[in-house]
Amino acid sequence: MDKTRTTVRISADLLQFAKFADINLSKTLEGALSALQVEEAKRLWLAENTEALEDYNDRIDRDGVFGEEFQRF
Repeated sequence: MDKTRTTVRISADLLQFAKFADINLSKTLEGALSALQVEEAKRLWLAENTEALEDYNDRIDRDGVFGEEFQRF
């Protein structure tokens, strides 16, 4: 993975804590941004597919699922 240098501003208290706790700021920020990226992708997928999911659920409510008459549970 190609890395690039950037400047980030954080409060002096947080920086002091990170140094005291031996926290790798680059790794921590990268992890947090990656998690946010995943959440944003989920949010966008749901926004793009909400109508189709609602239509599918309406159809299942109306027509049931294939073979449900043979279910024994």
